[in-house]
Amino acid sequence: MKNFFKASGLILLYMGVYFVLQIIVTLIISFGYMLMQTFNYVLNTTLNDAEIDSEQFIKNIVSTIIGYTPLFIIMSAIGAFFFYILISKIRKKNLFELCEFNKISVIEVIDTLLLGISSNVLTIVFISFLPIEKLTPEYEELMESINGGNFIITLLGVGIAGPFIEEVVFRGLIYNELKRHMRIMPAVVIQALLFGIYHLNVVQGIYAFLLGIILALALNWTGTIWSSILIHFSFNTFNIAISYFADESYLESTEGTITTAISVLASIVIFGLCTFVLWVNRKSKKQVKEQNNAIIL
Repeated sequence: MKNFFKASGLILLYMGVYFVLQIIVTLIISFGYMLMQTFNYVLNTTLNDAEIDSEQFIKNIVSTIIGYTPLFIIMSAIGAFFFYILISKIRKKNLFELCEFNKISVIEVIDTLLLGISSNVLTIVFISFLPIEKLTPEYEELMESINGGNFIITLLGVGIAGPFIEEVVFRGLIYNELKRHMRIMPAVVIQALLFGIYHLNVVQGIYAFLLGIILALALNWTGTIWSSILIHFSFNTFNIAISYFADESYLESTEGTITTAISVLASIVIFGLCTFVLWVNRKSKKQVKEQNNAIIL
């Protein structure tokens, strides 16, 4: 029972550090931005002797703050990473060893990047069948606000910093802690469930749970967290690229429908092949490890 409470406390701590830092960074920057905009609002109203729609003014502020989300992610991710290094040192552990920052082969890099892209395409198809308006009415508006800002900042925040720190937290620290107290598959499912809940959004939570299982299995099969980081990276980056560069009029055309259908079929094949390659590689690694142990013995 003591071990259970200790493990639960560590898991809550790992999740809480990044979550709280995001809140703090968001509140500080948002408060400063609101003060500046309010000052300009009052000044313009006084000097121009004109009324400004206060409701629209508030909506604009909220929309702009949401658009800053990638920047908040970058700042909180950097802060959280140093906190995790500190926590690991206090526990007399090495964060990089704990999270399995081991070498990754070129084949695994290509495999995991393709796996992330194909997973994203299949996720888009999956989401299209969900009653989004009933589950989370604000989901599409939220995604548009986050992906509607500066492309480079969005790429750095949502495409790189976010995936990196989330993998450190969920597949590195939390999953590692769970594996110490239970079998692999329950640990895989629980960390994926926590990953889904963490997003605080029904739609994101559903596909984050499914993605969380894939990410943990990739880590298991390759023995390095770089595999899950690369899957997560390509998953998010591909989504950002679609949001910025996809031509909606083309996608709604006959040619676009055919292209989409081909892309979905190709993604199913690629997803299956990439998963199979990782699984086969896992078996090979296990056999090599057993052979090495036999030689040592």
